[in-house]
Amino acid sequence: MKKFCFTTDLVNNEKLIEEYKYHHRNLWPGLAEHTLKSGIHSLELYNTGDRLVMIIEADDEYDPEKEPEISAELKEKNQEWQKLMSKFQKPLPQANGDVWAQMKKIFDLKDFI
Repeated sequence: MKKFCFTTDLVNNEKLIEEYKYHHRNLWPGLAEHTLKSGIHSLELYNTGDRLVMIIEADDEYDPEKEPEISAELKEKNQEWQKLMSKFQKPLPQANGDVWAQMKKIFDLKDFI
């Protein structure tokens, strides 16, 4: 199992941030299925202010750079979701043109136990 951590910012507007959270509390049908089919077992979002952090646990074969093989219907629904989410997100410069910037682990307490 692999673990990934990503970050991005939200547009710094409380109404838009609440709308972003609302959409994630009311996930569109099929999107969870799309996520699971891509090899992801767990996906969590954390928020403070306008900062988001996403933690993913996935199969060892999972590659965040590759688009999973899914039905055209699910692919279209995911693209619609991403377009909607782009209204709320403000990518970091480190994202190199993507929305989410992958973070690198720099510390693990387990290494000292």
